[in-house]
Amino acid sequence: MKKFLVVGRWLALCGVICLVGLTMAYAAPARARGENTNSHETARVALAPHAVTDVTSLFGLDEGGVLRNDANARALAVSSGVHSARMMVSWNAIENTQGVYDFTATDETINTILASGLTPIIYIAHNPPWAANLPCGPIDTNDSAILTAFGNFMNALAAHYPDVKIWALYNEEDDPNGDPTATSSGCFGSPSDGGVNNNNIPDYAEYAIMLKTAWKAVHDANTGAELVTGALAFDNFNPSSCPPGYSCDGGRFNYRFPSKLFSYMAENPLTGGDKYMDEVLFNYYDVYGWYWEAQTKGKGVQAKANVLRAKMRDAGIPVVDLFVAETGEPSTADWVKLDGQARCLTITMVRGAATKLKGIIWWTFKDYPDSAPAPQNTWKYGLVDQNLTPKLSYAAMKTLTSELNGYTYNKTYSNKAAFKNVEAYRFSNGAARKYVVWSSSIKGGPSEISECGRPRTKNLAVFKAKTIRVVDYASGAAKTIKDNAKADKDKTVGKIGINISTSPKFVQINP
Repeated sequence: MKKFLVVGRWLALCGVICLVGLTMAYAAPARARGENTNSHETARVALAPHAVTDVTSLFGLDEGGVLRNDANARALAVSSGVHSARMMVSWNAIENTQGVYDFTATDETINTILASGLTPIIYIAHNPPWAANLPCGPIDTNDSAILTAFGNFMNALAAHYPDVKIWALYNEEDDPNGDPTATSSGCFGSPSDGGVNNNNIPDYAEYAIMLKTAWKAVHDANTGAELVTGALAFDNFNPSSCPPGYSCDGGRFNYRFPSKLFSYMAENPLTGGDKYMDEVLFNYYDVYGWYWEAQTKGKGVQAKANVLRAKMRDAGIPVVDLFVAETGEPSTADWVKLDGQARCLTITMVRGAATKLKGIIWWTFKDYPDSAPAPQNTWKYGLVDQNLTPKLSYAAMKTLTSELNGYTYNKTYSNKAAFKNVEAYRFSNGAARKYVVWSSSIKGGPSEISECGRPRTKNLAVFKAKTIRVVDYASGAAKTIKDNAKADKDKTVGKIGINISTSPKFVQINP
């Protein structure tokens, strides 16, 4: 994973979610270490109880190689209230020799996460040398033996881990070249007809072929699992594909990749109920939100999601669910700091829930240590610092999951009569109602920084209620305000007004 500063804008890049499916048949897997060739001894564990329901089940974090090795870190992650943990699995580590599967190390990692009560969101990376000329890019889909071997691997993986429900393929596959310093980068974004493996098949087409192969393999092994695309970076675009209005100096990702991928799927429809993918994953960093808001309706992550939905519609393929595999902000940036990072977490997670994403992953759980090589030593995107001390963003996550546990998104009220210049989202739990609100009036701050981290001016939000309970987004401190009490800023009977500014608030109606 690598973070880039491009034209004064931060982009967090890292491993994400992906994986997919395919239609072709595959041979029975060869004998793996300690396994029968005709069956797979599954790695089941007793799942710890994890009391999450409704909207909170959307929220997760990237474990970053930390949770699997540290019981204290796992306890902190579970206590934050998140539901899922994103992690990477290496194809090369499991099948270094073609047809021989060694799940030993992967068993320890995945079973540790499952036993903690967290749901693994797993993406595949690291092609073995026998399967591809690069660890990050396409296998040669002209080679039926290699394509069959890939399907066999995905089938064996899904069969071995029946409790894993989401499998993804690579991370940020819209990169033309991959990141040599990263551990999980994809590289299917080459604009050349022959792609990075020079086999006369465009890389986006080979990615689609690998998707449909993986989809078939995973669903044959586990009908309850999903095969999803890798997380599209779909930002920080390179100059050769730069869209109008976007600053692309020094960028690296291919803007045209999603459109070409979706068009290939439309031109090569599948039959018999097979699919290319169950969901599309993408990464979102709010520093780029300004561009997406200029393209379509919605705020920040909502606008980017709407653009991807439009691209599927325009290509003529079914619009599948979307999942954010990475979002985050650094707590050390001068313009964001600890409180800005915490606000960005609440704002982006709530906006994502309101646009009906299937999941939202915060990157990452723990700050990289100061002793890490540059530039990783500057990556302070964690909910906890390098010593596992919780940051303000950790408290914000706990408040978010606690306040919205049991609730589902109901309706957006932003800038309505009672919420002028206020961003407002209502959530419901039966007859119970809660709003999450913050001012939408930006007050200063550098224009090139993330909108979610910038200060805001004070505006009035008015609720029809006899009593409201107001909870601070970070501290979780709650206060009760009654109609026409001193703290009520709207003296109309049956309405309660409160001032809203930079800090998001959770407001429960008639608790």
